[in-house]
Amino acid sequence: MANKKTSNFNPDEVAIIFGTHTITGFADGTFIEVEQTNDSFTLTKGADGEAARVRSNDDSGTVKVSLLQSADSNMVLSLLHQVDKKSGKGTLPILFKDASGDTVGAGPVAWIKKPAGIGYSKGIETRVWVFDVAHLEMLTGGNAAI
Repeated sequence: MANKKTSNFNPDEVAIIFGTHTITGFADGTFIEVEQTNDSFTLTKGADGEAARVRSNDDSGTVKVSLLQSADSNMVLSLLHQVDKKSGKGTLPILFKDASGDTVGAGPVAWIKKPAGIGYSKGIETRVWVFDVAHLEMLTGGNAAI
């Protein structure tokens, strides 16, 4: 019989910090998405099948955070975005970490791309904040076995 493990994940142990603000009030479902802007390598094939690859030096990325419309972080992020639009001084570091696992990432220069869209219904809606990150470093890990 194969030795099977059981992993442990706790959404409450996932944190994202923009500047000095720890973002809170995550929506249900996927609440943080992080991805590199471009592929790390591009493949080129010659007519005779020979292959070559080019490494991209673009290490930018995007972070999307989904919050409940009732989350206090919406106002903080709105104010930070307004300051950036008026002064151009809204670039801050961003950090995310899954404390119940090994996944971690950061960027020393990030900014809010645009304000979250607004929608209303008879329930609590989601506000999605999108951050551009000039130099994104990330390590996609797993979660500890119990």
